[in-house]
Amino acid sequence: TTCQTEATSSSSSSNSMELPTLLHRVVAAPITGLYFDRQQSGGLAILVATTGPHTTRLYSFFSSDTSFRTAFASPQLVELPGGGTVTAELHVDPGDNSSFGLLTATGMYYGTLQGDKIVKAGMLLYGSNSEESETGTTTHNTSNNKVPLSMALTPHHVIFLHDAQVVFYNRTALTIIQKERVSGTEDGQLLMDIRRPDQVWLRKG
Repeated sequence: TTCQTEATSSSSSSNSMELPTLLHRVVAAPITGLYFDRQQSGGLAILVATTGPHTTRLYSFFSSDTSFRTAFASPQLVELPGGGTVTAELHVDPGDNSSFGLLTATGMYYGTLQGDKIVKAGMLLYGSNSEESETGTTTHNTSNNKVPLSMALTPHHVIFLHDAQVVFYNRTALTIIQKERVSGTEDGQLLMDIRRPDQVWLRKG
């Protein structure tokens, strides 16, 4: 479960503790990704990713003002196949705070936060044939059918970390533009730097 709280205080004492209020409950599953931002328009955008035994879910919440109660009143949900031992990894491009990628067991779901919805949504599948999804989102395929160990976003690239290499994709065409061999990455992780949107660090296991 997850919730955003709005404080309520008792009138009986000026020193009483503020009590949280549950605003939303998600389907029972581990929360593996969380993002929150105050948009330039003044509203809120919230993304919550959960990883279940067979399904990865991405919840999105929006409001035109700064009220969490308003945002959590109208949840939007995308269900993606795959879960289990693969932990969904959620990243938002720190350069624009709107483009995001969600690493799942079957591929990377991506899109752009715009107003009160997700637009330009699509799926980058792992080693599968490209096809049109039931929701109308565009799908592409990678050259490797293994689930990446980690991923990262820059203003121009999607980066996947595999067992012995780092693969760079052009974000516009979603095609491979570079591969680099690396070692000692069995438990590695790609780390994004919010201060430098074009910079990604590799933490080796």
